[in-house]
Amino acid sequence: MRPLQSLSAGTEVKLRRLLDQVETKADYQRVLCLWLRALGLSATEIARTLGWRPSSVYNLHSRYLHEGMAVLLGAGRGGRHHALLSEEQERRLLAPFASTARQGGVAEASLIRRA
Repeated sequence: MRPLQSLSAGTEVKLRRLLDQVETKADYQRVLCLWLRALGLSATEIARTLGWRPSSVYNLHSRYLHEGMAVLLGAGRGGRHHALLSEEQERRLLAPFASTARQGGVAEASLIRRA
């Protein structure tokens, strides 16, 4: 295995500050993953600490070395990846069923699927 590329000087301090600023768990874990590397922990130790796989640690470290700090504060994995309609189209499609349900009726899934 080839030796690890060293992180630039001052990275540890920047990452420590960033740990206090991040807002989501995923962002915190990514920053922590890199900060622990700056402290000298191995990928296996970092993975054990974070509950990740060593390959995930290696991937994040590699992406950081290629792409920089942008990797650490990502947009997350949420979203409508499998949406067939826009949110507005979906709202219009479900409006009659929602009004029926609000009035105490039953919204049948089979009718919604057909629509």
